[in-house]
Amino acid sequence: DSAYFDTVHKDEETGWTKIEKKSKGVVAAIVPWNMPVVLTMMKLGPALVTGNTVVLKPSPTAPLALTKLLKKIANVLPKGVINVVHGDVEVGEAMTKHPLVRKVAFTGGTETGKIVMKNAASTIKDITLELGGNDPAIVLDDVNPAEIIPKLLAGVYARSGQICFAVKRIYVPKTIYNEFFESFCQYVDEYKVGHGLNENASFGPLNNKKQYDFVNGLIERTKKSGATVKELGTKLDPENWDNGYYILPHVVKVDDPTSESVSCEQFGPIIPIIPYENEEEVIKLANDSEQGLGS
Repeated sequence: DSAYFDTVHKDEETGWTKIEKKSKGVVAAIVPWNMPVVLTMMKLGPALVTGNTVVLKPSPTAPLALTKLLKKIANVLPKGVINVVHGDVEVGEAMTKHPLVRKVAFTGGTETGKIVMKNAASTIKDITLELGGNDPAIVLDDVNPAEIIPKLLAGVYARSGQICFAVKRIYVPKTIYNEFFESFCQYVDEYKVGHGLNENASFGPLNNKKQYDFVNGLIERTKKSGATVKELGTKLDPENWDNGYYILPHVVKVDDPTSESVSCEQFGPIIPIIPYENEEEVIKLANDSEQGLGS
């Protein structure tokens, strides 16, 4: 319906709004492994609504469910509107450099995002980048730990911590720090880790060996730095523990607010808890990151 693409002009009290749906052509979408379906739909919906075709690359470590879903959606659209290509870095390179691609929508790591931006520049493509995050949670001194800790935990360990806008560092006033840390650990110790389809599992394994190795390396480096690292929770199925990228939840007692466990994007079940003196200081600490903040 061509009328659907007509420009809409709305006059309002304080000004006006213009809505224009203008297709670009071919949109390349590259999605990661941690939330493949949701992150795809955030790209696919707007691209289709504005009259574009889409070429999508799933992550090689989470391709199946997404591919099956897109096949069903493609069946109700004209042939060639939705296209799926599989592969790793070489496929991403081809998509982001191809002269017929006019827009790239990418979700993934910041370092890869830099490469996507550079490749897209060669033919002046539009880009949308959703990159790494390191979101802070700030606890104030009048808090009720029993009320706030369960809410914090939902933001820390969901999907084993593999969410770009997960809570990745927690700031607590020095006056209640030790008490809060111990309470937090008591809650975390109730977690059970196992197969993702086990209804008793608090969370499942990490997605791939690269991330598993990074998080284990981070845990070891943090221990060697002198920080207190508590491994908590229980294994649901110890006999099969090595049959997946399982890591128990870890909580870190941090002295140095610039340490690696605080400044990096962990993307796994490890959370640093950092003491602070006053609100002015903690706002500076919360903003002291090169990552985008969704908190």
